[in-house]
Amino acid sequence: MKPFLSLLLAVSLAANATLAYFAFSGSSRLTAELNAQAAAAQAAATKARAPAARAPVEADTWARLKTDELSALAPRLRAAGFPPEVIRTMMSALVAEHFAARRRALDPDAATRAFWKTARPDPALQLAQNQLYREQEKMLRDLLGPGGRTTDPLALARLRSRFGNLSPEKLDAAQLIESDFIQKRTEFYLTKGSYSSADLAPLEREQRTALAAILSPAELEEFDLRSSRTGQSMRTDLSAFEPTEQEFRAIFPLRQAFDERYPNTSGIPSQEQMRERSEAQKQLNAQITALLGPARGAEYERMTDYNYRQTSHLVARYELPPATTLNLWTTQKEFERRRNEIYAAGANTAPELRQMQLNALQQEAIARVTPLLGDASRVEAYKQYGGSWLQSLIPRPRPPN
Repeated sequence: MKPFLSLLLAVSLAANATLAYFAFSGSSRLTAELNAQAAAAQAAATKARAPAARAPVEADTWARLKTDELSALAPRLRAAGFPPEVIRTMMSALVAEHFAARRRALDPDAATRAFWKTARPDPALQLAQNQLYREQEKMLRDLLGPGGRTTDPLALARLRSRFGNLSPEKLDAAQLIESDFIQKRTEFYLTKGSYSSADLAPLEREQRTALAAILSPAELEEFDLRSSRTGQSMRTDLSAFEPTEQEFRAIFPLRQAFDERYPNTSGIPSQEQMRERSEAQKQLNAQITALLGPARGAEYERMTDYNYRQTSHLVARYELPPATTLNLWTTQKEFERRRNEIYAAGANTAPELRQMQLNALQQEAIARVTPLLGDASRVEAYKQYGGSWLQSLIPRPRPPN
C-alpha cells in the first residue's frame, strides 16, 4: 500500500508542477486538462488511504462463543481472533458482573440512598469491599493467565517506568506483589484510620523481601529508583533542580540511607529528635553538594529549598520568565542578610528605632519584588507561595503575659 501511495503522491505533485508551468504560459486547455489529472490523482490517493471496510460481524458470533464457564471463554475469544485488549475488557466486565450481587449485598442501601445525604464512614464495610475487590482481581488474573498481559504501548510504557526493563514473567510477578502491598496498605488505613511512613515500614520491608526473591540485585535497585518512597519523594523534591539521570542515581543512595534512618512519624518529635534530624539533614546536603561539585551543588541547595520550589510553581502559573524565580531568591537573600545586620546591631539600637528600620526594610522589599511579579496584586499570592520571608522581616509581637 505504501509504494502505491508514494506513486500517487508523485503523480499528483508532478501534475501540479506542470499545471503551474502552463498556467503561467497561458494555455487554458492544457491547464484544464492537467487540473483534471491532478484532481483524479488526489482522489485516488484519498481512496487508497481510506481504511478497508470491515466485514460485518455475524449475528450469532457471541451466541457461539458465550459460555457460562468463564474459564473457557478467554481461550475461545483468542481462537476467534479477538485482540488481547478486547478480551481483557470483555472478561473484566463479565467478572465484575459475577461479583455484582455480592457487592450489592455488602451495601444494599447504595442504590436507594438519598443523593443529598452522605453515607457515614464505615471502616468494616470499606474493608469488606476492599477484600472483595482483591478476590475479583485475582479471579480475572487467573482467567486471563499469561495471555492476558496488556499489549497497549502506553500501558506497557507506564509499567516499564515503574518496574524497569523486566521480562514479561517477572513483570507479572512484580505487579502482583505491588498490588498485594497496595491492598494491604489500604486495609491498614481502614483498620487504623491513619498511618505514617514509619507505620508502613514493616509492610514495605515485607514487599521488598518478596521483590528480592524474584528480582536480581540490579533489577531491585531499578525498582527502588523508580517506585520506592525515596524515589517518589526525590522526583518531587528535585523538580526545580531538574537532575540528569546520572545525578539522580548518584544522589539516591544518600537519600535512601537518610530516609531509612529518619522516617516520617505520626507523633510529634522531641526537641532532641528534631535537632538530630536537622543536623543529619545538613550533613546530607553537604554530601550531595560535594558530590555534585561547587556550581551544581549551589544550584541544588537553592532549587531544593521549599520556598524556592513554591516560588517556581507560582512563576510558572503566572507565565513569567523562568529567571524570575532566581531574581526573587536573590532578593530574598539580600533582605534576610540586611535584617540580620539590623538584629546584630540590636544592643546599640533602641527597640523603637529597630522596629522602624525593620518596617522600612519590609516596605523596600515589597517595592523590589512587585515589578518582578509584574503586578502588586500578585505580592499577596507570593507571600503564600514561597514569599513568607516578606512577613518574617518583621517579628511577630509577643503575646501579652
